[in-house]
Amino acid sequence: MDFEQNSSPQEPAGAAGNAENPTAGNPAGQRPLRDFKSVNPVKPVKVRRVGTLTLGLALVSAGVCLLLNAFVPNFPLATVAQFSPVILILIGLEILVSTLIYQGEKLRYDFLSMFVCFFLIIGSVGLSFIPRYVESMLSIEQAESRINQELEEDVYEALKGEPIDRLSTGFYLYENMVPWNEPVDPDLTYSDAYGAYLSVDVTLGGSYEGAEEFAAEAREVMDRLQQLDLPPDAYLYISDRNYEYQLHIYDLWEWDYTEEQIVENLSTY
Repeated sequence: MDFEQNSSPQEPAGAAGNAENPTAGNPAGQRPLRDFKSVNPVKPVKVRRVGTLTLGLALVSAGVCLLLNAFVPNFPLATVAQFSPVILILIGLEILVSTLIYQGEKLRYDFLSMFVCFFLIIGSVGLSFIPRYVESMLSIEQAESRINQELEEDVYEALKGEPIDRLSTGFYLYENMVPWNEPVDPDLTYSDAYGAYLSVDVTLGGSYEGAEEFAAEAREVMDRLQQLDLPPDAYLYISDRNYEYQLHIYDLWEWDYTEEQIVENLSTY
C-alpha cells in the first residue's frame, strides 16, 4: 500500500524558533552582537577657579595692615578697615576679567576662598582692636584712680577744722565719655568731668541736740565744698556718726539749700 509523502525541504533545527527567540540555536544562549556606530570622544573642558587671586591679595593686604598697626604709632587701622568692601570689587573684577579672557572655558567660583577671605579679614581686624580696647580700659582705670585721689585730698583740705569722723570720695568715668580706642586726657580733672559719677561722703563727728544744729554744720560743709568747683551733678551725702540725721544732695539747685530747707529735707531716724 503506497502512501504519498509531502516532499518539502526540512527546516534546520531551531530555525523556526529564531524568529520568536533570538537565542534559540545559540549554545551559549547569548544575543548576537550588534553593530554599534563609533562615537567621537568628548573633548574635556578646562575649568578655571575664580576667587583665588582675590584671596591672595586680601591676605597680603590684611597682613601688611596688621604689621603696620603693630609697629607704626597711631596707624589708622579703623579707617583702613572701612575700605574692606574693596574686596567685593576685586572679586567682581576677577570674575569679569576671567569671563572675557577665558571664553569657552568653564569658570568655577571659589566660594570657599571668598568666605575664608572675608572671615580672616574681619577676624583679623577685630582681633587687632583688642589691644587698643584693653589699653583704653587701663587708661580709664588709671585716670579714675588719679582723679579720685586728687578729689579726696582737695576735700580733706577744704574741710580741715570741721568735726569730721569719716570721709570718703568716689569717682568713675562712664565708657560713653571716653572713646574706646583713645586714652584718657592726662590733664582731665574732676571739675571738667561733667557727666561722670562723683560722690563725697562726709560723716560728722559732733553731737547734735537737734536737726537745726546738724543743719547748720551741714551748711558749713556745703559752703566749703562749693569752693572746690565740683561738677554740678556731684552727689553729696552728709550724716552724723549715729546716722540719726542724713542729708542727700543730688542736683545743682540743692547745693543752695538754706538751713531751714536742709531741716525739711533731712532723713531722720
